[in-house]
Amino acid sequence: MGMWRKWIPTAVVVVALAGSAQANLLFHYTFDDGTATSSTGANHGTVTGAVGSATSKVGAQSLSFDGNNDWVENANLGTRSTFSYSFWYNTPNGQSCCDNGAVLYTNGGWGNDSLHSNLTSGSSRIWNEIHSGNQRSSGAVATALNTWNHMVAVFDSSAITYYVNGVQDPVGSQTMSGPQARLDVTRIGAWNTDRDYTGLLDDWAMFGDALTAAEATSLYNLANDALNYNAGDAQNLFDLYAAGSGTVTIGADTWEPTAGLGGNAGDVIDLGGGIKALQLDPNGGGLRMVREQDGIVPEPATLCLLGLGLAGCWVRARRRLRR
Repeated sequence: MGMWRKWIPTAVVVVALAGSAQANLLFHYTFDDGTATSSTGANHGTVTGAVGSATSKVGAQSLSFDGNNDWVENANLGTRSTFSYSFWYNTPNGQSCCDNGAVLYTNGGWGNDSLHSNLTSGSSRIWNEIHSGNQRSSGAVATALNTWNHMVAVFDSSAITYYVNGVQDPVGSQTMSGPQARLDVTRIGAWNTDRDYTGLLDDWAMFGDALTAAEATSLYNLANDALNYNAGDAQNLFDLYAAGSGTVTIGADTWEPTAGLGGNAGDVIDLGGGIKALQLDPNGGGLRMVREQDGIVPEPATLCLLGLGLAGCWVRARRRLRR
C-alpha cells in the first residue's frame, strides 16, 4: 500500500463486488475472449462456428455469426414463466438465410412451450413466438442496420414487454395466456440448425426475473454512457439498490444508494466532476458514485509516522532553545 490514500468513511460495507456471481443472472456472456464463458460462474455456453470480433459495443470483443451453422448452446435452464433477456446486436444489410435470423431458440422443433425469438431480415424487428397455442408477439420498431442496437424482452407470467434502445416498444405489454417457456435446449444465433443469424452479438444476458422498466432502460443507458458497463455490472447495481445500503465497486467506480435524483427512471445522470448517478425508481431514488472528499488524508500508519516525526522535531527545537 502507498503512503497516501483518498479518505473513505469507515462505516462503508461492501455488499457486492464487480465480478461476483450476480443473484438474478442465469447467464451472462460478454464474449470478450471469443467464448461463451458466463460471468456468473455457471451456465456456460459452447460456441459452434461463431468467432470473436474486435468490433464490439461493450468490452473487448463481440461474437460474429456468418449465417452458416453458427450458434451458442446453453445449459438446461428449466421451465420458466418469468424471465428476461437482453443483448446488443449489429446486423448487416440483408441477412443471409431465410426470412428470419434467430437470436434465441429453445426446446427443439415446434414442441409445446418452445420459445423462438427472431430478428426479421432486412429490418431487425424483434418477434417472439411461444408454442403454447402458437402465441406470437413482436416489437414495432425496425432498427437501423450496420450499427449497434439494444434489445430487452421481459416475460412476466402473462405478458411480454420489449425495450428497444432503452425505449419501451410498443408502449405497454403484450398479453400472453400464461406462457411457460421450456429452456431445456437453448441456442443463441440459430433456430435449431436453420434460420442462422448473420451479424454481431454482444453482452448477451438471461435474467431469472422480470426486469422493471427502470432496469431494462438502464441496461441500455449504462452501456451507451462513457461508463460502458455490461449487464453483469448493471446487475451488481440492481442488487445494491435492492439492499438499500452499503457500496459496490466496479472498476475504479464506487457506488452507494441515494435519493432525490432528477431525470427519468433508468437514466444515467451526470452530477459533474466525473460523478455519475443512476435513477432506479420514478420518485428519484437510485445510486450515485461516492464523492471523494476534498484533500487527501494519509493512512493511519502514515499519520503515526508523521506524528512521531513532528514530536521529534518539537523535542529537538526545545533542546536548541535551552542552549
